[in-house]
Amino acid sequence: MSQHQQNIFDELRQYASLTVVPGVTIGSLNYVSHSDMYSSGLITTADELVASDAKVSLFDKAIGEIGSGWTTATTESQGNFKFTGGKIGANQCYVATHAGFTISQVSASTPTTALIHNLFSHPDAVWAIANNFSWDLQQGRGIKRNIGPLLQWPAGSGIYGITGDSNASRDTDVPVSAGILPNYGAQNGAPDCGMRRLAEPIVFAPLVNTSIVVQCGNQFKLSSIDTTAKDYFIQITMVLKGFLFTMPVGNIGARR
Repeated sequence: MSQHQQNIFDELRQYASLTVVPGVTIGSLNYVSHSDMYSSGLITTADELVASDAKVSLFDKAIGEIGSGWTTATTESQGNFKFTGGKIGANQCYVATHAGFTISQVSASTPTTALIHNLFSHPDAVWAIANNFSWDLQQGRGIKRNIGPLLQWPAGSGIYGITGDSNASRDTDVPVSAGILPNYGAQNGAPDCGMRRLAEPIVFAPLVNTSIVVQCGNQFKLSSIDTTAKDYFIQITMVLKGFLFTMPVGNIGARR
C-alpha cells in the first residue's frame, strides 16, 4: 500500500461509524470516491433591495428538477445533486468535511443556454450579501443549527480581480490610468483562499433528510455603481468537499 493510500485510509477511519443525530447511526461504510457536491439557488431583488425574509434551500432538488429559485429544469451548471428532498439513496452515504460559498449574479431564473453569468462589479455588494446571509443545517428531526454568515465560509480558490473598463459610469476607487476607469469583479473568495473545514462533518445519511437553508438576517440594499437601481438575480452556490460511501441496505439506526 502506497503512502498516499495509507493517508486516505487514515483520514477515513473516523467515519467507519457515525451518529448523524440522536437515533440515526450509520456504519460499515465502503469508500467509493473523494468528490465534491454543489448546489445553487437564487435570491431576487427589487431595485437592489434584499428582503429580510429572503431564503433558499440548497441540496433540495436533483438535476432536472425545478426549485431553489430556478423556474425551469436545472442542469449540472446549477448543481450535481442527484437526489430529491435532501435524501441520498438507500445504499449511499456522503460525508462532507469542508464547505464554501460562491456569490455571483445571473441574468434570469431560467437555466438555459442564453443565461448570462457575471461576478458582481463591486466588492461591497458581495460583502453585503456574504455578511447578511447565513446558513442553517438540520439533519432528520435534529436541532436546526445556524452555522454562521457566508462571509466566514469563502469559496476555495475563489475569483477576485480588477480589470479595466472604459465605461464612464464606473466608479473610481482605483486611480485612473491611461483614461481607463477600473471595474471590479468579485465573489466570496480569493485565489489563495482554501475551503474551511467543518467542525463536525455534514452527513447525508441514507433516506434521512438533510436540510441546508441560506437565509437573510435583515433587509438591506446592495451597493450600486449604476446610475439607476436594478433588479438582480443573486446566485448563491454551496460547495461541499467530502467522501462518497456505499453501505449495506438496512445498516442504519432508527430513522426519525
